Amino acid sequence: MWACERLARLFDGARQYLADPRAREIDMLVIRENSEGEYVNQGGRLHRGTPYEIATQIEVFTRHATERLIRHAFGRARQRLEERRKGQRANKLFADDRGRDAQAQVCLVTKRNALPHWGELYCEVFGGVPQKPVKNYKRLGTPQRVSIMNELGSLPTRYWHNGKFDDHEQINGQKMLEMGSKPKACARCYIACGKLMTVEEGPYVGTIVEGPEFETTMTLGSLCLINDMNAIVYLNDLCDRLGIDTITAGHLVAMALDASDRGLIPETYPYGDAETVANILRQISARTGIDEILSKVSTAASAELGMSDDAIHVKKLEPAAYDPRVLKGMALAYATSPRGACHLHSTVYKSDISGKIDPQQTEGKAAKVIDYEDRLILHDALIMCRFYRDIYMWSGFQNVDWQQGGCVNENHS
Repeated sequence: MWACERLARLFDGARQYLADPRAREIDMLVIRENSEGEYVNQGGRLHRGTPYEIATQIEVFTRHATERLIRHAFGRARQRLEERRKGQRANKLFADDRGRDAQAQVCLVTKRNALPHWGELYCEVFGGVPQKPVKNYKRLGTPQRVSIMNELGSLPTRYWHNGKFDDHEQINGQKMLEMGSKPKACARCYIACGKLMTVEEGPYVGTIVEGPEFETTMTLGSLCLINDMNAIVYLNDLCDRLGIDTITAGHLVAMALDASDRGLIPETYPYGDAETVANILRQISARTGIDEILSKVSTAASAELGMSDDAIHVKKLEPAAYDPRVLKGMALAYATSPRGACHLHSTVYKSDISGKIDPQQTEGKAAKVIDYEDRLILHDALIMCRFYRDIYMWSGFQNVDWQQGGCVNENHS
């Protein structure tokens, strides 16, 4: 009675609600906790019957029961695989992450609610969890991409005039690690791609921020020719306190720096000066002087500055740190996204920068963009982070055993 099993497949004669014909191939087993967690009946009521009544409920998880449920999920997966081999279930091949045919592959198994304490049980009991990308995220965070994009010539620099930043090593993930950055995870996530940074010296000493993320190191770093990580941390914190987005704000500031550099405005805004960037951010927030113009979106601000043809945006949204002139997949993703320059709508840049496909290649890119978009729709429906795209490939959504908060692909090799 300690495991709840729920079968999910289309029975003969039953109505099919999903339009995709592949829906008929779905054969999943959902395995949920049935004895711990919210089922332990720990809690009570205070001030019963009064306007101040308080109800409490405590979820309890033990290592023994967590491991028992994980083992049960894998056992049922192996059992169902054996049924396939005997012809009792439809037998299918799945492509693994390297494009090879495989009958078995485990994607992820864990107890969602117990993840902060017992997520490592997967590694201890079964092994084989893809560790390298996870370790890189924990060590270097998303800024690990700074130097990768710079090498590709796709790191927007000096308001998109250049694709390489000479000082990229001063603002990348390795530099942050050397400065003492700590991993920061969202609730119940073991990837821990976030960073916690504290400025230890200099004019911004004592500044603490969650970040900066890769996009921020670009918009407040290379885009403005800022090569001081402490300054980027400070500017990130300033944006947080002012309540403004770092991607849009960084683009507007860089536009002002470019306008000044080209003599389009009377103000002197030099590239590479962190205090200038900070002052522009404050004035944008206060909507004073010329920065009242910059408080508008890039399209409106550029029109008033005489830079309509130079404003960087797609459908009025400023792009993140993926140059579509280099990454052709992202060019198509930006063009077809309903939000415009949204780097999360498709994330096809992953194939471009990982070497799976030539970034400049156009043939086959449309199919790749569609594939990412279709798969990420499932991620959205399941409320899964984009970074789980490397764990849940298509094979991870077909013929799987689901456990509360995760899944086991029943084809286990």
